[in-house]
Amino acid sequence: MNPQDLIQSAEYRHHHTSLARGYVSRKCDGVVRTYKGRFGEGYTIALPNWDSTRYYRLAYYIKGGAA
Repeated sequence: MNPQDLIQSAEYRHHHTSLARGYVSRKCDGVVRTYKGRFGEGYTIALPNWDSTRYYRLAYYIKGGAA
């Protein structure tokens, strides 16, 4: 699943976004990974952070989760 399909999906909703330590290239659209944890089941998208090279943005998309 690519990031654009996930963002536009009616099945998964954006739950929140946080910062995580590491680097994601600014040349890519994002890195999608499956997620099962504290907030439910779904996907995370690792997105580049244009303000820092030490942290990246991690957006959580949860199945049926509230916005």
